[in-house]
Amino acid sequence: MEVCSHLLNTETRAFTTVGEMLRSWQPREPVYCIYPHVYLESTEAFFNGFPGRVLYAVKANDEPAVIRLLFQAGVRHFDCASLPEIELVTALCPNATRYFMIPVAVRGAAEAAFHKCGVRHFMVDHLSGLDRRTARGYSSSAQSNQVARGSRTFCRCGNPAA
Repeated sequence: MEVCSHLLNTETRAFTTVGEMLRSWQPREPVYCIYPHVYLESTEAFFNGFPGRVLYAVKANDEPAVIRLLFQAGVRHFDCASLPEIELVTALCPNATRYFMIPVAVRGAAEAAFHKCGVRHFMVDHLSGLDRRTARGYSSSAQSNQVARGSRTFCRCGNPAA
């Protein structure tokens, strides 16, 4: 069963086939169709083949139905590149772990993510970003990608008990 959304009027309805949707709606504007079983099966296959922590990059597809399906399939960690993405995941999946994975500092965004949204996982573009985070009282984990050195570093910041 497909779930289709008419993008302009935000109507959502389940159809058995795309043909059924076309006959019913006769759309003149784009329609977004989701195959829930494909998301569920693909996610299960990925989990079975990957032993690590799985993060879904919300920027890849921020359609709420997709995020809900992935959460239903077991995805509990979401890579968010903006405050609106953090807010979207928070609204749809309150128990999910959000990672603020924006390598470019946007003034005030990390503080808002930490204090207003409860985000505790951040990416910094340079290890000096860790100093700024801990100086502001953050208790979180941070990932630093050191491209020049070709290494990746994970650090725990602040109170390790938090």
